[in-house]
Amino acid sequence: MKKRVLLILTLLIFSLIGCSQFPMEPRSQVLHDIYTIAINSLHPDSIFFSYTTYGNRFFITPLHYFDNPTEEIEGALIRDLSVTDANGFNVDTTCIFERIGPLTNRIIILPEKTVSPVTINYRLDLSSIRHDPEVKMMPEVHIHDSSLFLIGAYCFIVPKISGQITRLWRTYHSVRVNITAPAEMKIYGIPSCSFTCENIYQLLFLQLSANSRILAKGHGGGTDFIFLDYLNKTYRPGLFDSLSIVFSSILDDIASRYGSFSGMPYTVGIHDIWGGLEGSFGFAIGEPLEGEDSRFGEILAHEALHHFIGIRCGEYDDQWWKESAATWLGLECAVRLGFYPKECFRQRMTSRFAWADTARFRISLSSEHLRLRMFVDTLYMLVYDRGAQVMMLLDVRIRMGSGNRSTLNDVMADLCRRFSGNAFTRTDFISTLELYGASDASEIFSALVDSPDSVMSEKELIETFSLLDSLENAW
Repeated sequence: MKKRVLLILTLLIFSLIGCSQFPMEPRSQVLHDIYTIAINSLHPDSIFFSYTTYGNRFFITPLHYFDNPTEEIEGALIRDLSVTDANGFNVDTTCIFERIGPLTNRIIILPEKTVSPVTINYRLDLSSIRHDPEVKMMPEVHIHDSSLFLIGAYCFIVPKISGQITRLWRTYHSVRVNITAPAEMKIYGIPSCSFTCENIYQLLFLQLSANSRILAKGHGGGTDFIFLDYLNKTYRPGLFDSLSIVFSSILDDIASRYGSFSGMPYTVGIHDIWGGLEGSFGFAIGEPLEGEDSRFGEILAHEALHHFIGIRCGEYDDQWWKESAATWLGLECAVRLGFYPKECFRQRMTSRFAWADTARFRISLSSEHLRLRMFVDTLYMLVYDRGAQVMMLLDVRIRMGSGNRSTLNDVMADLCRRFSGNAFTRTDFISTLELYGASDASEIFSALVDSPDSVMSEKELIETFSLLDSLENAW
């Protein structure tokens, strides 16, 4: 009997030791953080946020820096803050201020022995955001009697972990979001009134709207989609019916490589913004102007690609890849489908733009400074256009190395599948490029991504584009 008891105890000890070796629980066993948003009416005083979180002591308040710098703020974005512990007792918090990217954020700190889970309740004060009408990098947020438009980075308090803030954005951290609203209020920009964000990055890129006018509907890429009017304007007849056909083809093309967009209705909001801003279940995009229909097709493809490249899947060793890949592949998609003139594409990719040359600014594509300041210092064209030219070179090397059987789209789709909801590293990126045929990817990174003095001559760019154009099924 004693031997049997000793045997059971021994097995139990080994079982416990074995379990302790796993660094994290399986996803199904990880406790969800929970956000509840109560939208009782379209008035700031009638919208409440309640955030229940497990095991965290440090929290970043909005406004967060999250890749694209946001508007300036004149005060705290949250008000009526209260914190309670698992026993329902009020928790006294302290605050510090910390620079995150180009912005200074308020960090809430809980006492060390706070009983988890903790619930944080608050409301928003969007009047503290100062919008510059001359700088339309972000769509304007609003809550008023007729409609609502909010961006996650303006709304959500999120946990702060040690190490780089970018690691939190792209590390698996499940957040359940529940939204309550009156039955007559139409909520857009979410898959349902109860859904899960797999990481903080996806949470911060939510674009939530209510009671907006539907301009057109369609289906593509395995999902229904809608165009919404956030500007309350009159548009030329038939414009959005035509654009819905364009967008349907774009979604089908992307889904054929990256997988279905299913699980939504996908939302495209027409807003007062230059270009567009990607979102978790759709995006905001500027008004299509007369004579710019082909440019609009390119932007639609760019932002739709972000659903996979940079939202569903992230990367935290380099800062440039997300916009560079979406720019190159978005243009390539629009050209292939006939929505963007190939000659315009050629000119854009073969010109050595003075304002898109890293040697002029002595700053590399992979530098932390460029990520933190690319909009603030008007350096974003280094990432969008010069980065796209580097992507073009990588695409050519993949095609040549694989006998034209693989492309950069295959590399990105592979990474997005393998690291969905999480992140890949620079090493993963380079090794996947080389696996698909770009045997000199590490040398290209050293010469064109990491060097502040890199130069790509127009001759080299023209030869690269011409070689690509000569390949079968290039477009």
